[in-house]
Amino acid sequence: MRFFVLTDGSNGITDFFHAIKLTMYEKKEIWDKVGDVSISSCDSMTRQQVEHLAEEISKSIREHDSEVLIGTAIIGLPYHFLNRNGIILCESNEISQRLFEEIYEDFYNNIATEENEEIEQISPYPVCIAEDGFYFFDFDKAMKAHPNLSSKKMLIPFLDGELYTSLLIRCSHIMPWLDAYVQQHGLSMEVKREDDVYVVDIMHGLCKERILC
Repeated sequence: MRFFVLTDGSNGITDFFHAIKLTMYEKKEIWDKVGDVSISSCDSMTRQQVEHLAEEISKSIREHDSEVLIGTAIIGLPYHFLNRNGIILCESNEISQRLFEEIYEDFYNNIATEENEEIEQISPYPVCIAEDGFYFFDFDKAMKAHPNLSSKKMLIPFLDGELYTSLLIRCSHIMPWLDAYVQQHGLSMEVKREDDVYVVDIMHGLCKERILC
């Protein structure tokens, strides 16, 4: 299993326009850095250049039997072209063994817990926390409690079928399918970083002022 990370000259995680290489990590006993692929990007690229680079990145990732790319921000045209090429996109401000494991667990549904670890039994779906349609979902705790369910299985039934004003999601990384879903369904999404976790607020497009539609 391999993941690719957009990295800069200091080997730090960065965004599409400031990356000079793709750093490849492979899961052995831990996630080890196993190589780099040089790329040429800049912050003043044309649409055609963005598309060409996205295709090169996608080709390199697939050639190494991977489909996951991690960066600080993969939005706009880079997101469009990479997503079109079938690349799974994840956003994070840092890279760590914990991040890699959580992304792996989310996509490949293979959570391993310590034998004596006490798992909190919580709902696998968002729960109502206030009147007028305000819901909350702790994704990381739900994944530990329900390892047989993916993020899509836990969230899409709610997003598709529930009447809600706001859904707050607490998670260690942003589900790579979420941004595309929000855009396709006319929703609004705000993301904040608090205490080393992300807090994602999803609202209906007409509910940005927190008024029930």
